[in-house]
Amino acid sequence: MTPKMTLTETPADDIKAGRPERYYDYGYKTYGKAFRSGSVEALETFRKLYRQVLTLGNERSTIVFIEKFVSLLPAETRRKILTEFLAERRAMERRSPEENATRLDELLRSKKAVG
Repeated sequence: MTPKMTLTETPADDIKAGRPERYYDYGYKTYGKAFRSGSVEALETFRKLYRQVLTLGNERSTIVFIEKFVSLLPAETRRKILTEFLAERRAMERRSPEENATRLDELLRSKKAVG
């Protein structure tokens, strides 16, 4: 008998568990061409997705996201976005756990919430 693979119910659960590949493959197919274009709408979508993945707190999922999607962006855009998110990461480290929890709730309630 072959072992069964248990999948979580939502993309957010997969990301939190460090198994984001299925969701990221879907995102790649859906947004890959748009990310390459560098359009304002595509970049805003990228920012929202990246921010949500980052706030879910799973290092592996964040690294996989960066490896899969950042290379799709135009070079100037990559530099700008990574600078913005490094600043956000530093801000997260300075905030209290309670403040970070509030920020996480706000981000996950946004229009394009993951899961």
